[in-house]
Amino acid sequence: MIDRITAMRTFIQIVDTNSLTRATATTIVQNLEALLGTALLVRTTRCLSVTPEGAAYYERCAQILADIDEMEASIRLATDNLTGHLRVEMPGAVASAIVLPALDDFHERYPNLDLAIGVSNRTVDMITEAIDCSIQLGELPDSNLVARQLGTPEHITCASPTYLARFGTPDDLDSLRGHVAVNCMSPVNGR
Repeated sequence: MIDRITAMRTFIQIVDTNSLTRATATTIVQNLEALLGTALLVRTTRCLSVTPEGAAYYERCAQILADIDEMEASIRLATDNLTGHLRVEMPGAVASAIVLPALDDFHERYPNLDLAIGVSNRTVDMITEAIDCSIQLGELPDSNLVARQLGTPEHITCASPTYLARFGTPDDLDSLRGHVAVNCMSPVNGR
């Protein structure tokens, strides 16, 4: 199956530049012609011309792609001009490592948005606390709220050079059993 939007953009570019130099462009046009069941271009060693069907297809593609570009631009414009108040709750690790360093860029992009960030490592009740969105680490409790996974945090085990000089560097997970460790436990699931 071919990506029709990419194929349309490629076809428009070929007609506009009167050039079919890339092998991938040739393949895309051949797949497009096979899909449509008609020749769009006439190719010779010296010339590239558009068939009548190709000319009609070009006009419709140009209009469709212009409509798509206009629609996407209007959506971007609408999201770039967000206004109002947004209350977000998140764990301290997410705030300090990801969100707070990006606040300057966020405020530059959304200057009319009043952002309130709550930082805590507790599970929040979004409805009773009037929180618009929450970033949570780990498994979520059952709820009727909409959730989307934003990423997967990486866990690392680390030690100071002084500790390693004193107790040695572990070679594998089994050798960690004899080492002193600071372990964190989730208040939600006890792990």
